[in-house]
Amino acid sequence: MRSLRDDVLGACLSGAEAIETIASRMSDDDWFAPTPCHEWDAADLLDHAFCIAEDYNRFLDCVMDGRTGPLLVHEDLATHNAERMAGLRPAAPLVRLAEFGLAARRFVTRLPEAWERPLFRMEGRQWRVGDYAGFCALEWHVHAWDLFTSAGVTYRPYCRATLATVCGDWLPGLVRVGEDPWDALLQASGRHPDVGVWRQAS
Repeated sequence: MRSLRDDVLGACLSGAEAIETIASRMSDDDWFAPTPCHEWDAADLLDHAFCIAEDYNRFLDCVMDGRTGPLLVHEDLATHNAERMAGLRPAAPLVRLAEFGLAARRFVTRLPEAWERPLFRMEGRQWRVGDYAGFCALEWHVHAWDLFTSAGVTYRPYCRATLATVCGDWLPGLVRVGEDPWDALLQASGRHPDVGVWRQAS
């Protein structure tokens, strides 16, 4: 019987694979197309996904060394993302895609060992690496949606119920009864699932 941990690990991997799948199908011109992340074109978004994968591995480095610090949130996260993007060495999209794939898979393979490591206490609960992994999976799937939408392709991950279950621990009431969990997650991340194909709506 599959456990929630297995489902979350699968969601992390499938999110990375989704980014690779759409990115490998894009033409040279597609990389300059706008995305739902208004400040970034598709190439920028791929750079950001690579930075995320590297950051997740550095996060695990800290956890395994007992150097866990507060997670980045809100303005701190925006500043961090901007600094990481500015310091990234240039690379062609397909080169960056390969780098992303290696970093993302390394992160997923390392998660089981760190799964039970504590992060912080919040509202009387001890939060662990495994709890945070669900958000990691969600971020890759949301950015896969961004890239698919930029390319004019619909994207709906098969693991959306798993993503909703895990993120519901952080945000109770995020998904209401009868509501599509993926639409709720997109809305919570500031996306608009009813926009349809991005290029038609722009």
